[in-house]
Amino acid sequence: MTVFDLIKRFDPLGTLNSGSIIALLVVSGFLSVSFIVIQWRAQDNATVPPRIFKNRTIWSCALYQFTLGAGFFVFIYFVPLWFQAVQGVGAIESGTRNLPMLIGNMIGTTIAGILVVVIGYYAPFMYIGTVITSLGAGLLTLFNPGTMSAQWIGYQAMVGLGIGFGWQQPLVAVQTALDLKDVPVATAILSFTQTVGGSIFVSVAQAVFSNKLVQELSTRAPGLDPEIVLEGGAGDIANLVPQQYLPEVIMSYNNGLTNSFVVGTAMVAASILGCVFVEWNSVKGVKRDAIVAA
Repeated sequence: MTVFDLIKRFDPLGTLNSGSIIALLVVSGFLSVSFIVIQWRAQDNATVPPRIFKNRTIWSCALYQFTLGAGFFVFIYFVPLWFQAVQGVGAIESGTRNLPMLIGNMIGTTIAGILVVVIGYYAPFMYIGTVITSLGAGLLTLFNPGTMSAQWIGYQAMVGLGIGFGWQQPLVAVQTALDLKDVPVATAILSFTQTVGGSIFVSVAQAVFSNKLVQELSTRAPGLDPEIVLEGGAGDIANLVPQQYLPEVIMSYNNGLTNSFVVGTAMVAASILGCVFVEWNSVKGVKRDAIVAA
């Protein structure tokens, strides 16, 4: 299934037959526009001064954080579910099996931090992070019930390592591109975009997963009510589903979850757009004192 197929599966507006949903959309749009107008009119007195967004490094790093954060949170949320639903382990064990990604993240962050100081440039590690993460994420989409330990450990480690290489670089970038007084605002912008990216695309991935799961169940186990599986959760499949349906339900879960991995893969691959536009400023010399002070 292509990324475009996944996008077509996601209906951002739904049926729009709920008054509360319509009201929330209208109020949200009004408040968003109002916030932008107020910030623009306030200029340097604004919470987020517009001149900061005129800096190419700021908006490119915000885009990078949005896309990379979206992909990372999708994997952090859905990979443990795959262990529970497909491999039949408990919640604690699934969290333990997610450690390769987190350990890879720490290793990548440490290595990149040292090399940025030595080389003096952060931009190469944003590219490296995107490439490694995209490769690892693509391999995660190949998960199936027969996936071996070496595979899920290695694939997760690649994702974590790539995220670690790129995760901190936007924070370094804004400190080299702005005056010291503007750095806290820029850092807050990056943290916000990172969190928003994760919030939005975990929901998108959930919608893709649910749609694919229902579709697979209707094909593989037509005699089974999909609501039983959806409401039962990933950790209790064996107790909820009759044994004759269990293999097909597990395969349906696998296909649904790997479709959610495709969403994460698309987002981390899209982070290349942030890399392309970021400025190649050096952390050495006069700007380095600002970085240390920040």
